[in-house]
Amino acid sequence: MKKYHILILVFILLFTSINLTKARQDSRLSIFIEKPFFGETSSYRFLIEYLPFKLETETISLTFPSNYQLPTEIPSSEISLGSEVELESVSVLDSRIIQMKAKFNGTQHFDVKFSQNAGIVNPLEWTNSSVFAVQFISNSFVAVSSVIPLRSPNNTVLISPSYQTLRDKVWLDQAIELELRSSTAREIRYSLKQGTEQVYQNPIKLDEGIHELVYFGIRENGAKESPKSEKFYIDLTPPQVKIISPQKNDLTNKATVEVLFEIKDLSPVRLFIDQAGEYLVPEDGLLKIKLELKPGRNVFNYKALDSANHEFESSITLFLDITPPYLVIFSPQFNEVICTSKVDITGKAEVDSQVWIGDIPVKLDAFGNFTLQWTPLNGKNQLQVRALDKAGNETRRDLQFMVFPGLVIEASIGQTQAQVNGVEKEINPAPFVDRKSNEVYFPLRFIAETLSYELQWVAQGSYVSMKKSTWEIRVRSLDPIVQIRNQDHIEDVRLQYVPTVYQGSMMVSAEFIKRILAGDILLDTSSKKVIIHFCEKTVSQETKK
Repeated sequence: MKKYHILILVFILLFTSINLTKARQDSRLSIFIEKPFFGETSSYRFLIEYLPFKLETETISLTFPSNYQLPTEIPSSEISLGSEVELESVSVLDSRIIQMKAKFNGTQHFDVKFSQNAGIVNPLEWTNSSVFAVQFISNSFVAVSSVIPLRSPNNTVLISPSYQTLRDKVWLDQAIELELRSSTAREIRYSLKQGTEQVYQNPIKLDEGIHELVYFGIRENGAKESPKSEKFYIDLTPPQVKIISPQKNDLTNKATVEVLFEIKDLSPVRLFIDQAGEYLVPEDGLLKIKLELKPGRNVFNYKALDSANHEFESSITLFLDITPPYLVIFSPQFNEVICTSKVDITGKAEVDSQVWIGDIPVKLDAFGNFTLQWTPLNGKNQLQVRALDKAGNETRRDLQFMVFPGLVIEASIGQTQAQVNGVEKEINPAPFVDRKSNEVYFPLRFIAETLSYELQWVAQGSYVSMKKSTWEIRVRSLDPIVQIRNQDHIEDVRLQYVPTVYQGSMMVSAEFIKRILAGDILLDTSSKKVIIHFCEKTVSQETKK
């Protein structure tokens, strides 16, 4: 039985606790402020829709946050508690509390209104501790509101002249002066580009740039209006346009060219270009456009237009050249046989082109001619000559020539001493000049042995035989016909200056040495010195034709 009493008591306590908690939750204080702006004199309503007791004759204290301003007296005519409630007295105890005594009709509903004429003023700033409280003294009950936020009064500052603002992002093409005014605020403050806040006194001058203007008014009661922000875009200069690549009047061999523009401007820029259309320039100012070229000269006009309608106009000229450059090699000829230690490679190329012989760059003269002295190898030499024009077209020529060691004989007229490649040798009989023909004659044996020919007198035919490899040369004294033979070839060569016998030796003319043995002869008549140059050939090129 005792257990049942305990259970009933616990149930009653729980029921009572739940109801009390519910009562306190339902007894919430709601505050309504007609003009919830800083520094405003407003009307107020204190509302509690449910109380855990009935209201009869009550002494009630209404506590405001510390930053609200209360008058020293409030007329009862400015307080409304409803038609069935009699207000007996009202007093302001200090700067925060209004205390009143009223007779209610047994309701659990509390609703009190203070008119604007009551003179209660909102604070000039808001804190997160701005809560209200209503205390029912005889019932020892207090209801507290949630934090009641306030906001700045509406911005009453007007700007003239007026411009479309950030939403439309209008760019102006001239500097401006702004005037600020307000019929409500006693003072106007502003800042530019998040700079120092200033008191407005004179028109604000804005030059080129992007200007963010923040402004607000200060009301007579000291309340700061809600700030407004506007941006002004001013561009006074036309776009700066530079073509990074290709260069103006550039030559190319590509039908499609990518042109890279660098465009600088404060405001967004559009580029219009012939045959290519319209382009919006990226923020970094670099814009690539592909252009189609036709052979020859191509002129593209373009215009850069910024958002303030400033223009920059120009053109770019490009040349499409798909013709390979002219290139010809004069010497040596293809497969030419050369006996010198140095070879002059000569030719001609398109003016202003670049030329390489092998990997060596060669300079051109004003007419495109070039010469390069080359040190060849003995035997076959193969090179490639390249010409590259400004458009990138290329021409290649293959060069091939044979190089053999040379042999030089230096002799003097009437002297029996000679030099062969710088080595002293006897030459007997000495060379002489025929008085009738003025032709120089040399001993055949000396020439043949120097050139490694096998020399033999053939009595049956009365001729001298010169043999080397598969070749044979037959020479008869006073006979203008010289016969050149090999296994498949016999050729008679007629000489103007015939071989002769002198001091018992066969002598041959300079003509013989040139035409039959392919030697080059240089005669210095003043010093009577003769220089003969031979390649390592068996017979002259003339006999091989």
